[in-house]
Amino acid sequence: MRRNNIVKKTEAFCDALDLKHEEYVGYVSLPEEERIVKYRKAVRYIEDRILKITGNPVTDMAFGWCRDEVEKYKVEMLLMERDYLISKMFELHCSDEEVERFEKQNDRLYSLTCDMFSRTGKMYRKMLDITPEKEDDELTVEGCLRYWGDSEGNILKLEDDEFYGSRFTELIIINAILQEDKMGDDEIMTCSPNSGPYEIKFKSSMTDEELGLDNYLDDGVSWAESWLRHPRLEHVCVCYATHAIVTHSGYSIPDFLRLNTFEVKIKVMVQSFSNIKVL
Repeated sequence: MRRNNIVKKTEAFCDALDLKHEEYVGYVSLPEEERIVKYRKAVRYIEDRILKITGNPVTDMAFGWCRDEVEKYKVEMLLMERDYLISKMFELHCSDEEVERFEKQNDRLYSLTCDMFSRTGKMYRKMLDITPEKEDDELTVEGCLRYWGDSEGNILKLEDDEFYGSRFTELIIINAILQEDKMGDDEIMTCSPNSGPYEIKFKSSMTDEELGLDNYLDDGVSWAESWLRHPRLEHVCVCYATHAIVTHSGYSIPDFLRLNTFEVKIKVMVQSFSNIKVL
């Protein structure tokens, strides 16, 4: 069964990419204008292939493809090719407006990350100062930063949409659906203080570091990796959240610039366990 699944996925990969990756890798030797035209044409072709499988997520709301492992694999592979093409176009384009939008988006995510850690700490300290019920065994507090990209209202339309030739709204939604299917949520990052059974004495007077709530990921060193290492973005100290979206979640930088809705969420869970004593 497992071998058949591998064969099916391999066939799906070959079928999905009948526009060979090697073909448009060769575009780099062409003049810039001709390269852009070919990249744009390839983006439209690949997006048409994706939408043929998924339907239009704005109007159809059909998720059958996500329950079919082979179809889902095709979509994933095609999205990877689209990501490459859009990113190559961004390398050439990267306008002043895009740089400014990137700076603001990165600052916004860093601020939301700090807010997530701060609010998680405040909530945890409040809970530590509350005397637990006798039957309470364990306290857990978790902060989460996530994005919303699964509806039209969460995605911006920008002036240079036409340059890329992409149906950004539909493709961002499709990728959001895929990421949620793979990960279970559209989380960018989470934070949890040191917690556990109530007999372990954590105190509200402890520092963030002692409680395990220091944001060690954003230590002043840029997370600019892969496509984020663009010469026009060198001055930006890329925060971890920006890095996570662009490097780990299948979004190109132009996709990232169009994400418009983010959420900080704090969850508190108090557990009490019940066992039947055996006489």
